[in-house]
Formats: sequence, C-alpha cells, structure tokens
Amino acid sequence: MIVLAQILTALLMAAVLTVIVTVVFRRHRHTVDAVVFFFVIFLATWGGGLWLRPYGPTVYGVYWFPFLVVAFIVSLILITFIPRRPPESTEEAREMIERRRTLESVFSIFLVILIVVLILAVVFGYAAA
Repeated sequence: MIVLAQILTALLMAAVLTVIVTVVFRRHRHTVDAVVFFFVIFLATWGGGLWLRPYGPTVYGVYWFPFLVVAFIVSLILITFIPRRPPESTEEAREMIERRRTLESVFSIFLVILIVVLILAVVFGYAAA
C-alpha cells in the first residue's frame, strides 16, 4: 500500500511540474518533449524520494517533502536545456535546427543512460528497504 502511495506522490508531482513548465513557461513545442520531461521527473522523483531521508509531514504514510525537493531540483535542471526563444531569422533557424539535431543525438544517449540509472535507483531503493 505504501508503494502505491509513493508512486502516486511521484506521479502527482511530476504531472504538476510538467503542466507548469508546459503551459506557464511554454517551453515544450512537441508532445514528445513534454512526455520525456514528465517521465524523467517521475522517475527521478520516485527514486529520490526513496533514497532521501524521510522528512516532514506524512500523507498516507509517505513523507512527501523529499519527493517535492527532488522533483523541483530535477525540473529546474531540465528546464535549462529547453530553448527559450524562437529564431529571429531564417539563417538562425537553420543553425538552431542543426544544433538541435546534434544535441538530440548526444542527449538521447544521455537520456537512455539516465532512465536506466533512475530505474535502478528505484529498484535498489526498494531492495535496500
């Protein structure tokens, strides 16, 4: 039962932060970007909430403060990688597209490694408990 509450806590925090970043800051142009953002925030929140020392009040037996701290910090880090402004000229747009393609190839490898590490953090978090 507590595992379900931890998953729901991580899901809720990841969903709220994804909506804030997507709607308020208008940072994600494609749905895939928002889904990847949500998935990374969710896994990081879930794993970090398991590994950090329990602190603060509980809701359904879950100390939600460590989950919140991890979700907030990871989302701030990920926001820095999202482009901020549209290109001003066609030349700049072409350069941005080329840079984005290069970054996507490097970032996709990093993202796969990050997701595997986060999944392992969740698995070993429950194994250690």
